Amino acid sequence: MGLGTNTDLQAIFGQVDNLLAKLPADSNGGSSFNAQEFFQLGNLLNGSTSAEYSSTGSNGDQTASMIKNTINTVMSLLDKLTNQEAKAAQKEVQNNKKAADELKKEQEKAKAELNQNISNIEAQISTEKDTVINSTESLTDVNQQLADKQAELNEIVKQIEEEQKRLSSAKTPEEKAAILGNIQGLSAQISELVGGLSDLQEQVASLSQAVETSVTNIETAKGNAVTIQQDGQMQITQLVQEGANLVTQNTSTQVKGVTNTATGKAVEAAAEAASSNMFSAGAAAKLYRTANDQNMAGQTRTSGSLANLQTVLQGIGGLQDNVSLLTNFETAIGGALNEFSGAVGSWNTSVEPVITSIGSFEAVKTGNEELNAAVTSDLGSLGYTAEIDEDGNVQITKENEENKGSDNEQGVVLQTSEFDVQGKLNPFEKVKIEK
Repeated sequence: MGLGTNTDLQAIFGQVDNLLAKLPADSNGGSSFNAQEFFQLGNLLNGSTSAEYSSTGSNGDQTASMIKNTINTVMSLLDKLTNQEAKAAQKEVQNNKKAADELKKEQEKAKAELNQNISNIEAQISTEKDTVINSTESLTDVNQQLADKQAELNEIVKQIEEEQKRLSSAKTPEEKAAILGNIQGLSAQISELVGGLSDLQEQVASLSQAVETSVTNIETAKGNAVTIQQDGQMQITQLVQEGANLVTQNTSTQVKGVTNTATGKAVEAAAEAASSNMFSAGAAAKLYRTANDQNMAGQTRTSGSLANLQTVLQGIGGLQDNVSLLTNFETAIGGALNEFSGAVGSWNTSVEPVITSIGSFEAVKTGNEELNAAVTSDLGSLGYTAEIDEDGNVQITKENEENKGSDNEQGVVLQTSEFDVQGKLNPFEKVKIEK
């Protein structure tokens, strides 16, 4: 039953009350019945204002028949009003309650999903940051091994330079061959030293790949973070709109409830008036049922709408948590990404000298091959060969006794004496490895 209809009924039953008040009971419990006014009541309740009744010339049968018809008209109207509004109100309030509960559930679900998504992103960034930090820490061990190799190489280079000095002052082929054998033994140590670079190179490559993967994952996480923010804001907007609609619906129900209560009171007053008159007493029972129906509808709507509005407002109020989560997320994600960038910066700072150092050792490897070739050539020119056993000991062997000392007598300049040891074997002057 619409709000406008209830308002009209209030006016109608106000007029009913006025008309019935004109039918006072006599001392015998009867009524000073005015057929003209009661007929007007029937017309009014039936929605008609055109019909007229005149008692002039009517007999008792006509009057009785008219009264009966009028009462039937009143009862017909009451049949349209009774025992329907309370059920409609109950269903309306139940539907509104279901919608209000659903809004609250949607808000809580959106909050839980948002919170979980934020936690996942933050955990992902933290994991990737830890990966970069751990890779940088692992690089420290590689740094230390390279530093140790560099220190060991420096010692070998010094020994080679000392052997070069001895070689320049040696007189006999035998002395020169022995010194060259020592240099070849030192060259073998360098070969062994740089031979372990492959393991370090693999470690650095593996760590670099891990960092690169983390950087890629963070870029994906950034995109996911933007999506989370956009989806979260969209959900908030949608739920706010749903909440606003439910506020309107429940406010309308509240207004209906107030109208139902007012209508119930008006009908109840009419029932009381009708019950005091013998001609309208038959309608009183239905009027009372209508009044009860309207009163129950009013109570159901007013109390139910208030309870539902509280639930709706809880859902809307809970959206503040969603807003706070998004606001804090933006701040937290920014801080986490800055920390990740700082970790990557530390990695870049640490890995650069390592790569440079490994490249320098590769150059040492090439220089050492040149040194070994020079020694082998010089030994051959002196008529000697050199072999190195498993323990690193050098065995010098004379190939041809007839050529003994001939090279020295001819004043041949040995390649090993002219070899640039510092330039070929010590390229680390500008490379500083942190220990």
